[in-house]
This record gives sequence, C-alpha cells and structure tokens, in this order.
Amino acid sequence: MDTKELLEALLTRLGRLVGAEVAASPSSWSRALFWLYHKMERLDWTIRFHLKPVWEDHFKNEVPASLLTVCDLPEQDWSGVDLPQYGQGTGLLAWMECCCASDSLRTTMLSCLSLDQRRADHVGMFSKGLLVAVTQTLPWCSVSQWGRLLGVLRELITSARLYVPFSLEYVEYLPLLDLRRFSCELRLSVLLLRVLQLLCGSSCSDWLSAEGWGHVGRLYAHAVREVMNSVRAKLPLPASAPLTISTHPKMSKSPLKSKESHMEEEGETAPCQEVLFVLSQLFCHVQHIQVRVTHSCHGEVWILIGWEVELKIKELGLMSVAPTTDVFF
Repeated sequence: MDTKELLEALLTRLGRLVGAEVAASPSSWSRALFWLYHKMERLDWTIRFHLKPVWEDHFKNEVPASLLTVCDLPEQDWSGVDLPQYGQGTGLLAWMECCCASDSLRTTMLSCLSLDQRRADHVGMFSKGLLVAVTQTLPWCSVSQWGRLLGVLRELITSARLYVPFSLEYVEYLPLLDLRRFSCELRLSVLLLRVLQLLCGSSCSDWLSAEGWGHVGRLYAHAVREVMNSVRAKLPLPASAPLTISTHPKMSKSPLKSKESHMEEEGETAPCQEVLFVLSQLFCHVQHIQVRVTHSCHGEVWILIGWEVELKIKELGLMSVAPTTDVFF
C-alpha cells in the first residue's frame, strides 16, 4: 500500500505539470489528450481523477452508472458508464471510492449524496449499505485514503445521515454521565467493530491474505488513535495540566456546603469520568476484534492496539476513577 500511495502522489504531481503545459497551448494537445484518455480505459476508473488537471473541461467525469443512483451529480460534468464490476447495488461502493480519491471529490460526494433524512427507512437502508461498502473498501485503502474515509464517516454520523446503533459492552448499567459530546466517537468505534466483524465472518474468511490482515490492522490502529485523540481533545483541562480526580467527596472548610458549589464540583469531574467510560468502551471493541483475529497471522498488531488504548487511559490518570472498569484491565 505504500507503493500505491507513492504512485497516486506521482500521478497527481504529473497531472499538475502536464496540465500546466496543456493550458498554455490547448489546441496543440487535443489529439494527444484523446489518445491518452482512451488508453486510460484499461486502468481503474479512479485513475483519471488524478489526472484531472490534464483533462480539465475536455471530458466529463466518467463514473460507474450505479454511482448516479445514490448521488445527484450534474449531467453537464458527470456521465455514467457501464462497468462489469459495478452492477446493481454497487452505487455506495463507487461513492466511497470517489471519496477516497481526493479531498475535492470527497466534498463533492458528500454534498451531492441523495438521501431523504426525513424517512427513517431510507436512513436505515443507507446505513446498512454503507457498512458493507466500508467493509469492501477498507482493505484496499492507503493510509491517506483511509484518513479521508474516516472524515466521511464522521461527517455522516454528525449530520445524522448515518445511523449506528450503540450498545454497551461489559456494562450492566449506564452510568449517570452525559455522553452526547462523545456520540460521534462511540458510534464510529462501533461501526469499525461491525466492519471488522464482517471481515472476520465466514463470508469473508478467505478474502484477505496474512499481509492483508496486517494492513487492515495498521489502518484500524490509525482509526483508534484518531478516536482517542478526538476524545482527549474534549477534556475540559488543558493538555499540559495534570489530570487528577478523587473518587471521594472533598472536605469543605465550611460545615455547610452550598448546593451550587457541590454542583460545580460535579460538573468539573463528570467530563473526565465520561472520557474514561468512552475509552473503556473503545478498549472493549478492540478486545472483541483481537479475540477474532489473534489466531491468524499478524495477531500481534491487534494486541498492540489494545495496549495502546490501555496506556492512553493510564497516561490520562483515569484508571482509579471508576471501579466498574477494573474488569477491563
């Protein structure tokens, strides 16, 4: 996948250089552009997007016809072509591959996505289809493509276009905490868990090689780090300040403590407890996946991910906050 990323960067740079020459004298390049454009038909259809500065307005953006069923793209700039690999029901797969190609394409795909959010059944079907599309796309992503895809998933979750039901792991009751600010992180972690469960399932058991599982593990580790950093950024204390929380009430100098000051102390400690709860759930998700893939090659990658989450919790000084998390460690 490192080679893939280098080739994409090379194509993008080459497209800019050649595009500048074409723009200087477009008439003299017409025949060469037509020849090159048709030669590209033998390659993956997304390659043409990396050479967009060369084509400019000479050609429309040709995409699988199935993409147009899930995305309202203007006809003057986009056209659908019948590709044998993209039959009925592959629109979201093509949509996600476009999102991975470049930042500008990702913005276009998100803005033109055809989804009626007023109908719960449409959102539900879209969410199920997207889960399958992510499962198909993940193993072939480079690190930069996976970063774009994570941004797409975050945007879909925060805009309520992607529904991810959240269920607690190894918790008998929900603590009295406000988890709304961490809704995106929790749902993203659950979505990645579902994706890895599909990859580990019987239908995909022979899909990935040992090297493929190692690559998926590295991409998942990248996603876990992003989730942890996002959760860490929402702490109310500055990053340089030590984070210490006491599990017992503080002794007040006054025999009578006002209700307002008590509520203020609770407000200060609650966000830190929420962070602990979210990271504990993330740790549980990692352990679920680790159990499924440890017996395969590159199982050590998944063990290291779990250790990294645990070390992050220790680093934040949150290990002693909630006794209910002792079972995880």
